[in-house]
Amino acid sequence: MTEPVPSGTRPDRGSVLRGIGLILVSTLIFSANDTLIKWLTQHQPVPQLVWARFFFQFLLLLLLIRPSRPLALFRTRKPWLQIARGVLMLVCSLLFVSAVSRIPIAAAAAIGMANPLIATLLAVPLLGEPIGIRRILAVIVGFIGVLLILRPGMGVMDPAALLALGVASF
Repeated sequence: MTEPVPSGTRPDRGSVLRGIGLILVSTLIFSANDTLIKWLTQHQPVPQLVWARFFFQFLLLLLLIRPSRPLALFRTRKPWLQIARGVLMLVCSLLFVSAVSRIPIAAAAAIGMANPLIATLLAVPLLGEPIGIRRILAVIVGFIGVLLILRPGMGVMDPAALLALGVASF
């Protein structure tokens, strides 16, 4: 594990290039995953694809971390929060794969970018965090952008876009 970089110092060039490379590779993998999901939804049912995705991710993680005590992976201090997180992740995956099967990937991804906007608004009632006028204006501008993508009232909006908005909300 690497040490955090103290403020006022610069990371070495190799670390920066490695970071850029990892971001590029992860973007490529996520894009390829979404494209593959879009193609597979033409041939397979959504629940089966989501099950396969989670199953093979689990197997890959087991291979990568090679736990000496596999059952220790399931031990937690707050099991109900972990179960709730898992259920929400399942719901999000089902919603996203369903959305991608019916609308363009770019639209689903762009609508998903509303997540920080929704999180900002929910920070007030759930966490008691104050948000200033600048953040409120930024959220409004962001939602206008999402509405431009959805184009409601123009006869173009597909109800499946609401599935992608559901993903952003969860």
